[in-house]
Amino acid sequence: MPELDPDGIAAALLAHYELLIGMRHLPRSRLKLPPHPIDENFARSQGLSDNVISLLKRLPYIDMSQPGHASTVIMYQTFPVDYTTLGGIWNSRDPLSLRISEADDEVPAYVNPWETLLAQAFREGENWMLDCCQYTSRGHRKGDAVEVIRQMTDSLRSLEYTPINISEIAPTPKQLPIAGLTAQDADYFLYAIKALYLDCGWPNNFRGEEFTARKTVLEREAANQMN
Repeated sequence: MPELDPDGIAAALLAHYELLIGMRHLPRSRLKLPPHPIDENFARSQGLSDNVISLLKRLPYIDMSQPGHASTVIMYQTFPVDYTTLGGIWNSRDPLSLRISEADDEVPAYVNPWETLLAQAFREGENWMLDCCQYTSRGHRKGDAVEVIRQMTDSLRSLEYTPINISEIAPTPKQLPIAGLTAQDADYFLYAIKALYLDCGWPNNFRGEEFTARKTVLEREAANQMN
């Protein structure tokens, strides 16, 4: 059984968010550092156990209340859950609440009292489900929670995946001969963002300001293709 390590989980999650900030995907102003005043009475009324509530007070969060909150996607079609808000607690008990599908609506998959969502899927995204009795991750990614988060951070750093706003995705695939990209990058915009990171020196010599300026142009082009 993995060692119970809530502080390790908080540190690993913070490192993931710091990487997103370093990649110019999130502004630092969205990062909310612990400790947090979780509404314990409401949390218990929604079925959260004391282990879960104790952990939630110690985690970093991404502020979803600021304008343009869609940019808080932390990986493809996956949103962080902010337990400092009543809405975050409410939605977290139903991993399928953000999915838009008749099949999903038929059987709501409410989580157990000792489990909690670190991030929630929208359509094709994935849920990060944490077991707060054993501090393991279940679902798509299984294993020790700290190690799972670190693996996801490594995948982000290596551009195995890139976090993009759902509304930024362009539907037209194109071929871009950039080293390090694979045929699995079918979506043009996702492919283009990966290429842009590499072209701007990611990860060792990243030119963040140049990346931000060029990404703005890509977003504008993607929006034009979708209209």
